[in-house]
Amino acid sequence: RALNRADAIVVLSEPMRGVLEELGVTRPIHVIPPHVDADAVYPLPRPDQQPTALYSGAFARKQGLEQVLDMAGHLAELMPNARIKLRGQGGLEEELKSRARAMGLGNVIFQPLAPKDQLNEAMAEGDVHLVPQRPEGAAFAMPGKAVTILAAGRPFVSTCLPGSALATLEAQVGAFLCTPPEEPRAMAEAVAALLSDPARATAMGRRGRAWVEANATRAVALDRYARLLLGEAA
Repeated sequence: RALNRADAIVVLSEPMRGVLEELGVTRPIHVIPPHVDADAVYPLPRPDQQPTALYSGAFARKQGLEQVLDMAGHLAELMPNARIKLRGQGGLEEELKSRARAMGLGNVIFQPLAPKDQLNEAMAEGDVHLVPQRPEGAAFAMPGKAVTILAAGRPFVSTCLPGSALATLEAQVGAFLCTPPEEPRAMAEAVAALLSDPARATAMGRRGRAWVEANATRAVALDRYARLLLGEAA
């Protein structure tokens, strides 16, 4: 009832629009994905470093970061020269560090978040980025970090279910890979496939950047919101 009183509704993903329609929402529902300042985040050359997978963000329960630690063990077998950077902070930080030590994960490095004025350089340090999610919270989620990664011209590997927001975007854009939640071997294989094939990773990064420029820059998003407020089609 509350939503049907609105002139228009904005959601971040097509699956969320479908859910609202199933609930009986009849007002216009527009999909406007999270946006990024594409002038501040843009592709940079790869640093001279060993193959690196990067997670950057909160160390919180909903991310399902234990999947990344389990994946790290498999990645060490598949690609011994690769490393994983976990960059962030949050309530699970000490638990994750303790678990990594107990598992003997020598390929995992913990680091603090980079300062905002160094974000672009920090994003470039990931040859492949990681977007783990717990399945119960990922059906409709369109993580803002995914858009930022695409703006940086880097591919990522996400854990998500078929039909979820990220799975839908993967099929549309081809700029990242989705693997089933709680299957760390599959995630490790996807990460290794991209780390060992720089040409493929670069091509995916270009597709992701092109999608951002067309759909998720600050200018594009604000224009669509302005048109909605003016009563025009978004």
